[in-house]
Amino acid sequence: MTACAGTAKVHVASPPDTATTTPVASESPTPTPTPTPTATKPGPILTDGHTVALGFTVTAVVPAGPVVYAVGGDSETVTVARIDVAAKSVTAQRSFPGDTVRASVGGGALAVLVTGHSTTIARLDLRTLAVTAERTLAVRAAGVLARPEATYVSTPGSILVLDPATLQTRHGIVVDNDPQQGAYGAEIAADPRSHILYAGIPSSSHPLIDVVDLRTGRILARPRVPAVVVAEPQGYGDDSWAVFATGMMAAAELLTPTGHVRTTLAQIGPNTATIAVTGLHLWTFAPSFHQNIQCRDLSHGAIEGSEPDPAVGMVTAADDTHVYLGGNDSLSIYTPGGACA
Repeated sequence: MTACAGTAKVHVASPPDTATTTPVASESPTPTPTPTPTATKPGPILTDGHTVALGFTVTAVVPAGPVVYAVGGDSETVTVARIDVAAKSVTAQRSFPGDTVRASVGGGALAVLVTGHSTTIARLDLRTLAVTAERTLAVRAAGVLARPEATYVSTPGSILVLDPATLQTRHGIVVDNDPQQGAYGAEIAADPRSHILYAGIPSSSHPLIDVVDLRTGRILARPRVPAVVVAEPQGYGDDSWAVFATGMMAAAELLTPTGHVRTTLAQIGPNTATIAVTGLHLWTFAPSFHQNIQCRDLSHGAIEGSEPDPAVGMVTAADDTHVYLGGNDSLSIYTPGGACA
């Protein structure tokens, strides 16, 4: 996820969505200070690199087990490509008229949100990318989150809850909104194992994160975040890691459903630094900068391994088995090694 508005948004695969929900995590009384680096195992942390040519500028990467979806395009056409990781090849591709595209895997389908002259939400077959449902929304939207029970779309001041098969609106969840920003909605994320959703609300005066119980639609907490504009969350059980620009550097916080800060990581990179939450590590990246890629302990953020960015990727993502760096017309795929295996 990027740490500042206006740049590419990366959606990172979480654990399988077949798992049951987990109880709200217990809290520690005070935030944990920024951890010191831990000893690392020998060997490079990125191995077996290979590049897949795509022919379009990648703006988001969505890992999904043995395949990965790369999305992007230009000012008139956006493209979704399905890549077989083992075969190192594109197995399906589909284009839509539009300016930007967001994507999320969940509930047995790939949901894509395309914005341009209008806003379209589409449900795609995971193998063929055939459109199985599609509709035009009456409002602009910022993000999409696909889950088995519903597809969630963030709009200004509301998260639309859509039927996952038909994409028709069931109801909306009211969240905070700062209309002066001209933003089209919050940055939303949730671990598939949990019923807790985190919504980063864009604002130049008081950025915050709304914590939502998806079972009831109730706001559980509304903590303020020391961000310049917006914090971008990623679910970690019932908790969430959130990354944000501070003006000089990027920082990250581990939040609980009550808004308590478990851990703060300061100066993880420039304002455009990103994170990726996987089942094994918290990855931190600095796209377009010659700074190290790092894997960290998921529970407190201590550095476990570090290595210079081999491709200076524009967008980044990771899951338990691979790290992805997207560029102007290709996607580079690496296998974690050493301390990050």
